[in-house]
Amino acid sequence: MARYVQYTPDVFAVQDIRGVHVWWFPEEFSQSRLGDRVIGSNACTLIAVLLAGRIDEFRIRLWGYIDQPLSRMLVTSLAEAIIEGNEIHETLRRTHQLVNINLNVPEAIRAVNDKYPFLTEWSAKTVTMMSPLGESFADTIEPPLFDWTNNPPYNKREASDLFVILVADTRSVLFIYQPQLSKISIIDSHNHMERGSGSVVAQSHVGDLTQLCDWFCQMCFDSFGRGSSICPYELAFLYNQDPYL
Repeated sequence: MARYVQYTPDVFAVQDIRGVHVWWFPEEFSQSRLGDRVIGSNACTLIAVLLAGRIDEFRIRLWGYIDQPLSRMLVTSLAEAIIEGNEIHETLRRTHQLVNINLNVPEAIRAVNDKYPFLTEWSAKTVTMMSPLGESFADTIEPPLFDWTNNPPYNKREASDLFVILVADTRSVLFIYQPQLSKISIIDSHNHMERGSGSVVAQSHVGDLTQLCDWFCQMCFDSFGRGSSICPYELAFLYNQDPYL
């Protein structure tokens, strides 16, 4: 285990009224606080990309049993992605390599290319939506999930998960679609101080995607003051290539 990951709390789920399972982390476990951080963080896109790489590298399955703590491997990987993402962001800032304080998805992928060279964007599916999040979110994300199963990129590595990064209101959040489990999960590394919580993980059956998206919009409103009305927003789709194709 990395030197900086000494705090991996047991996190148990609660079930939202929409049937979504939600794991709220302690307030000190977030990208703005972990590692004794006191100055906040703008590294969420880097964190999302690094976490996607770790989930793929270690074949982490997000089972989401409500009576068991969240996977220790996932909690550790999130902590490592937060610490490393903040370190990379600080290096880019210090060396004047940032065009904007918040990296976009292609910039974040390039920044971690040495570590995850086969993590790539499914650019044909990336989209910027000008309609409010609450009106179009589920309808926009659902077709690529179907295509991932039925018409995936020719060069995807067998058993690769599909990762989706939502960029909205200057925050990036990672979605993970694992067809083998028929589950879709959200991992949000930000602090949610309005409810006294740190990061949050949520999960539903893929058939309950609309309920998961509704939960996310309500969570954003409760935590940040804007949810369903967020506009515009971007969805970027990532996967791991087969190195032999």
